[in-house]
Amino acid sequence: SQGLLALLAAPANLGTIRVDGAVLVLPGLSPAGRERSAAAGGQNTPPVPPRSSREKSVASSAGTIPLWDRVNLRLLVGNTTVKLGHGQGPAETLIRDGLLNAHLATGSVHFKLDLQAGDGAGTATASGFVNLPARTESLLDTLVTEINLHIMDLQVEHFLAQVPDRANLPRGRGELSSELLIKTTGVNNLRLSGTNILRDVKLTGGFLGDDQPELKQVDFDLEL
Repeated sequence: SQGLLALLAAPANLGTIRVDGAVLVLPGLSPAGRERSAAAGGQNTPPVPPRSSREKSVASSAGTIPLWDRVNLRLLVGNTTVKLGHGQGPAETLIRDGLLNAHLATGSVHFKLDLQAGDGAGTATASGFVNLPARTESLLDTLVTEINLHIMDLQVEHFLAQVPDRANLPRGRGELSSELLIKTTGVNNLRLSGTNILRDVKLTGGFLGDDQPELKQVDFDLEL
């Protein structure tokens, strides 16, 4: 939204970027694809060797003030749709009317995200901040986030169907409502707390065989 003269006078102040009506199509996992993913998940991946002390010293000395500490930018994304592809068939709408308001200033991103389920019933809202690290080479080690997540009557069936490595687990459906607080400090410190309610739960297939249990409501708290 900044004019040329404004950018020349303050090049770090990028103003506002607006995106409206974006459509994102995700590739869906076919049953065969889920089996391949599960098989791949069972294979051991070679460990990444740690950097030598000399490499760490060089990286530390090369650290500079990152771009995000010098930029002021607001991102507004509206009317976003997320669809799930099904091979040759029509894509299924998972999320519609997605809204994102994010502001980056002095290395911190404050944001609010609003989503509506494709069926028009469930909703999800996330708000919080992400404090980006002061040096580029320590991105994951020093990333600090705090997110408040509110979910209301979200049907979980379509999301569970896309989870790889399901093996002989049953298929399920149910409406999820949650109030969660997510905090992270680096990659090894995650705190997750809140209350969750699953209503009208129905399970079929997998190890259940011919059984099809139904539960009116399941309440569970998370404290990790």
